[in-house]
Amino acid sequence: MAAALCWKVGSGGDGDLHVYSFDVGQGDSALIVTPEGRQVLVDGGPGADSAVKALSETMPSGDRILDLVVLTHLDSDHSRGLLNVLDQYDIGAVLARVDSPDSAMRGQWQASLDRNDSIVIPVRAGHQLDLGSGVFAEVLNPRPGTSEYASGGASANDDAVVLRLAYGEISFLLTIDIELETELYLAVGAAPIRSTVLKAAHHGSKTSSTASFIDAVDPQAVIISPGQSNSFGHLNVDVLGRLINQTNSLSLYRTDRDGNVEFVTDGQELWVTTER
Repeated sequence: MAAALCWKVGSGGDGDLHVYSFDVGQGDSALIVTPEGRQVLVDGGPGADSAVKALSETMPSGDRILDLVVLTHLDSDHSRGLLNVLDQYDIGAVLARVDSPDSAMRGQWQASLDRNDSIVIPVRAGHQLDLGSGVFAEVLNPRPGTSEYASGGASANDDAVVLRLAYGEISFLLTIDIELETELYLAVGAAPIRSTVLKAAHHGSKTSSTASFIDAVDPQAVIISPGQSNSFGHLNVDVLGRLINQTNSLSLYRTDRDGNVEFVTDGQELWVTTER
């Protein structure tokens, strides 16, 4: 399945793929910039201005164009920052799961979509996204048959949109907030999940990053987005140990410690720059 996309006019790229993991505290937000300059924002962080601030510091001055916005799920630490993005940016389309679970954010989210006449493209596992310049993204989750999670609760994390981004020999797996059940599903599924860079699930919570899943992904680098001194106990010491054993401590990046983290690749090699 291929999602039909209408691209905006971007500001031009530099020939490399850039993936930014923003330091938005206890939450998630990432920007993908393709080699030809297409810009895709995945989630918006927990604060009203989390994503707007990060974008203004990263994108060229005056650039208010996003080709795509991806809402992975309606948890406020992923979705709240997107509300102002929809209001302040010219957006080509919004990608979201086919039937988003009930959430405290649902009313605000729908009102923002309506207010901005946003084009929403529903996606589920199997959707392929051609981002141009040889960059492809595949939706690995949510899978058919997970509607039992639609009432919300902790297991609603297993409904989140999971993307695997690939450019040449380099790939990124964005696991969002998935937990054990979806990790097991992905590890034995038909779609490839082995990836160069793993965005560790659920901010390093003990609910995710199981040993078998890390083995299946076999990442060379890991990025985690726990908030400083958060009240959830993220990141879990056992999870941290497993990830360090996989990649070594020099290839494990944390937004709470490193600030914004930028991955750059030409499809063959990978470079990493941290804010701090």
